[in-house]
Amino acid sequence: MPSRTRVPVSVETESMASTDWAGLLEEGEFAAALSAWRACFANAEDSLSATWARAEIEERWGDSYFFGKETGASPHFHAALDALVPHGSVFTSIEENDRRMAAHGRVMNKLYAVDGTGMPRPGNDGDPHPNARLAAPPPRRVAVPEPPVLAKRREAVSRAREARRQRELPAAALFREAGHWQHYLLGQMWREAGQALAPSFPGEACRAYVWSQHYFELYNTAWSANLPASRWDSDGSQEIMEVQAAASALGSELPGTECPAWVIALLDGSWREALTALEGQRPPDQFRPLEKILAATCRAAGEQEAARFLTPDT
Repeated sequence: MPSRTRVPVSVETESMASTDWAGLLEEGEFAAALSAWRACFANAEDSLSATWARAEIEERWGDSYFFGKETGASPHFHAALDALVPHGSVFTSIEENDRRMAAHGRVMNKLYAVDGTGMPRPGNDGDPHPNARLAAPPPRRVAVPEPPVLAKRREAVSRAREARRQRELPAAALFREAGHWQHYLLGQMWREAGQALAPSFPGEACRAYVWSQHYFELYNTAWSANLPASRWDSDGSQEIMEVQAAASALGSELPGTECPAWVIALLDGSWREALTALEGQRPPDQFRPLEKILAATCRAAGEQEAARFLTPDT
């Protein structure tokens, strides 16, 4: 079993190794590795590379207790989770998001396997960090379905991250303080957009439904905050379930079909790019629900002339 406290070294060696957190980690000097990590990433502790390194140190430190069948793993697993998904973080890279979610699931699975006394439960299916060097590595296990409770919690984390990402998009920012009835209306408009896209562009329809659910959830939050005065109005939950059902019922992508660039830009929340991509032309009737959304966004941004061009009859 690797030691968990560092053996004293000379001042010269200490200076040379002060930022070699990876080397210290390989030696099993976890506390020293964490100190070296702080020196290595001074003033950059929140960077992607720093938080990824911190997560590895903490997870492997916790593994040394967990797979050694000792107490003490939980604090390190919690620290690893915090490093993998820092509060308020949004990962723009799909690859970065995927690797952190995979590591998050691995650490969370071990954390759930720790009992009330701090000991790992017998027969648990926890896996060590891929770089772990354990004295007695656990036997290889047959893959088993993810526990339902873990799947639900991970889904909740993904939903929260997606909600944060939606709020930060340019189009969403324009309606942040629009009020609950405007949010309800936007939820309806995006649901209609999803219905219009579904026959030919199911992938883009799913993204429209995400926008719809986003606004219905904003409405639901305001409805809950204004009880009991709002009790006679819809709470938005039925609408959310209908949108989720519509998204689940979408078919496969049709070969050879390409969604217009302006629609993609609008789904990305980039309304100015969507307006530019139209090149002064109104879209076909199939895309009328999305045209109305773009017009509403233009009005919210003070672009009244563009809004009148898109919806001259309103």
